[in-house]
Amino acid sequence: MTFSVLVEDDGWLKAVGADIEALVERVCRLTLERAPVLDVLLAGERASLSHSVVLTDDASIREMNKQFRTKDKATNVLSFPAYEDVAELKSALAMPLDAAMLEDTAYIGDMILARETIEREAKEQEKTFRDHFSHLLVHGTLHLLGYDHMTPEEEQEMESLEISILRELSIANPYE
Repeated sequence: MTFSVLVEDDGWLKAVGADIEALVERVCRLTLERAPVLDVLLAGERASLSHSVVLTDDASIREMNKQFRTKDKATNVLSFPAYEDVAELKSALAMPLDAAMLEDTAYIGDMILARETIEREAKEQEKTFRDHFSHLLVHGTLHLLGYDHMTPEEEQEMESLEISILRELSIANPYE
């Protein structure tokens, strides 16, 4: 699994620390390993999954939220999956590689996180920044894998996965 981390806002290093890329990789890797889609990956010809993580500020994410979701406000995380849903991703992973493909890594999308919003939410919810940031990395990565929370059933499935993954990271259930 490969992760591309771009730190656009220097405040991230102060908020998380010098190990920010290692934290992103550890949380995202665990999420990808625990999501059921990995079974399809291992059964197919793809060697790994990859995605990018952009760590930005409220102003930048507000513009993206306005452009792509028509919501003129900052948000904590935006995910831009390469596939529409879990079924489409699983289908793509199960397809044989063709000769035109340059590599056997399946790119699953981009995730953008806003530091100021995450800081504000962590303070309001009385959580550490690292724990809240880690939760949003799990949440955003699951979105990249096609998980959503638009219906009660989808919400239950996604939250259950999040809680389980966060437990492995020694992070308390964020929904309690």
